[in-house]
Amino acid sequence: MEDGSKKSPQKLKKLQPQSASASGRRSTASCYGDRRSDSESSLLTFKTFKLEADRFKENHKSLSKLEKFYEKLFNSFEALNKCLKRKQPKRQRTVDSTTEKCPATTTTPVKSTTNEHSQQLSDPCTDRKFLILIYQVMQDLPDQVKKTVLLGMTNCLLQQNDKKTTEEDVRAYYILVQNPIFEECDSYVVFSHLLKQMASLSAHHKLQLSQWLRRLSTPRFRPIVSNLHLFITRSIKYETRSMKQQTLTDWWLPSALGVLQLLNDANNCLKPRLISFREFYNDAINQMDLVKEFDNWKSSPLEFNFCQYPCSFTLVSKQRIIRHEQEAEMVHNAKDELETQIRRRPTRLPSTGKLFLNIQVRRQHLLQDSLDQIFLHKNDLKKKLRVEFVGEPGFDMGGITKEWFLLLLRQILHPDYNTLVYNEKTRCYWFVHNSSDNSSDLFLVGVLLGLAVYNNITLHLRMPVICYRKLLSIRPTRSTTTALPSHGHVTCTLDDFRLVDPEMAHGLEELLLYEGNVEEDFDLRFEVDDQDIGRVNTIPLIPNGSHIPLTNHNRHQYVQLIIDYKLNQSVHKQFLAFSRGFHTASSSVALSFLCPEELEVLICGVVGFSIVDLRKFTTYKGYTCEDETIRYLWQVLSELSHSKQRRFLHFCTGGDRIPVSGWKELNFTVIKAPTPDNMLPMAHTCFNQLLLPAYTNKQTLAHKLTIAIDNAEGFGLE
Repeated sequence: MEDGSKKSPQKLKKLQPQSASASGRRSTASCYGDRRSDSESSLLTFKTFKLEADRFKENHKSLSKLEKFYEKLFNSFEALNKCLKRKQPKRQRTVDSTTEKCPATTTTPVKSTTNEHSQQLSDPCTDRKFLILIYQVMQDLPDQVKKTVLLGMTNCLLQQNDKKTTEEDVRAYYILVQNPIFEECDSYVVFSHLLKQMASLSAHHKLQLSQWLRRLSTPRFRPIVSNLHLFITRSIKYETRSMKQQTLTDWWLPSALGVLQLLNDANNCLKPRLISFREFYNDAINQMDLVKEFDNWKSSPLEFNFCQYPCSFTLVSKQRIIRHEQEAEMVHNAKDELETQIRRRPTRLPSTGKLFLNIQVRRQHLLQDSLDQIFLHKNDLKKKLRVEFVGEPGFDMGGITKEWFLLLLRQILHPDYNTLVYNEKTRCYWFVHNSSDNSSDLFLVGVLLGLAVYNNITLHLRMPVICYRKLLSIRPTRSTTTALPSHGHVTCTLDDFRLVDPEMAHGLEELLLYEGNVEEDFDLRFEVDDQDIGRVNTIPLIPNGSHIPLTNHNRHQYVQLIIDYKLNQSVHKQFLAFSRGFHTASSSVALSFLCPEELEVLICGVVGFSIVDLRKFTTYKGYTCEDETIRYLWQVLSELSHSKQRRFLHFCTGGDRIPVSGWKELNFTVIKAPTPDNMLPMAHTCFNQLLLPAYTNKQTLAHKLTIAIDNAEGFGLE
């Protein structure tokens, strides 16, 4: 049924007198007036309610008290608070172990000198067990009781129209949004008004509601998101069928998406999240023309647009938008270059070479040549990249570019260059903290990552998620090429630090759990030892830190300061050069749509690899999937080690990662090579093609293929 979704907002107002006349027992005013004692007597305690629920299970005719209870409970915010508000909050959940301050919902950032143990999530002070039981029992009750609940919520929301919002009202919203009745489309008129009021809350009350939502368990949090998705999907389908009702959906969708974004922000503030960020993707929204939506958003940013709520976009949709923006910028830059050439020399044909970012490097001087070329052409980084290895034949259709990225990263990440350090346990790179000036190398690494995003290249460079969060926290302007000193500093947690230094993170965790006397047993001060090219420097974490002892009381503050120093302050100069390079090469507005994990996948590609999946999406030219040589090929590949399989993928495509949108985008093709079977297989990495001679036996194919993938570097003869 979708009749409920077709009602206008005015019909909601008519439900109030109908519910009063149907019950014959009270008017809306009676909740606050002369019948208050009757209302209070109908609000059962937890024990009494449980007894009545058990009695109903035994005999479904024993419904009278339960029906009155639900009628009174949902008829006013006052009744919801009176019944479900706890007097004394239970032990509160601290920020340092599981949460961080959410930038989307907080008004001020967390300072590194604050005692994080004292920063606690606000407690909704609700009787959680009673609320869960109320909703569980309600789902088994007859439809007439559920209709009574809907009518009661209608009264609740109508009473709020002209009232100033209080903490009790926010608690009522927190209770109502968890109602499983919103799974049914018959409830959508009421649900839409609830969402409208929640989306219209002040910043202070949204922060309060966000903190309360973070205290929910995953089984309580996930259904709220699911109900919102159903509501949004049905609203979109209804809007496309009946454009006459656009005035209705103009606020239905913004309200629902606003609450969805609030839930997403709350979820992102938890470590680990309650649910995956992917559970906020909405299928109906991602079937729309989001590229057109993005263009409309850029031209009219104040009007309602789905781009205001990017948490609902899949990574494939976000990548499509980023590509669209990049291609438009490339076309714009090429047009400007042509106009400039024609204006300067109107009698000559314009040179097409200047339409590209042309990088010419020698293999023997790869790093220095690449640095020189990038600094020489730093104003052309937003053009299409084209790479040439000096002295080697080959026209770059993408394959040479991939190899340049691979070889340059391999060289610049070598320990001798002291730019990034690799951790064997976490398999992540992080910045080397020392006083030596390696800003140009780090700038180059940042440029490579930015160029990779800008040119749709995946790189084998895994960094901790905190690095991508720091990158996304910077909003560089077109007028400045450097960031402010505070840029890139984000609130970090122990979970973030584990991917950088797991051993030290384990030690800090042990410190927090230590049950003895910290001051006497550890004898530490608020300072940290830092190694710098063979020297050990002692750095105070706070002013006069060398004279402040570490105690059981202040150890949470100490741990947070250590984490902040290691992930923010100590690598500030290095990260600044790195981020400046990244944003110089890739400053897409659509990058702000990404969460850190999505940016990581966009840069590094999808790690998972399966020969079975590759075979499903492989096409053939000159062969069929039943040919003997093709059957030999897949048998040999399935018997190779995982590392060899990845090298085969790199041999054929120039990379060993799967594109964001999957194997289908790779368009991998096996072509019958017009060469005798004593020749090696060849590959066109520009087009993801394998040229395979018609080998007559499996052993020959395995031998030739192994030689080819083990020596797959360079173009032409050397």
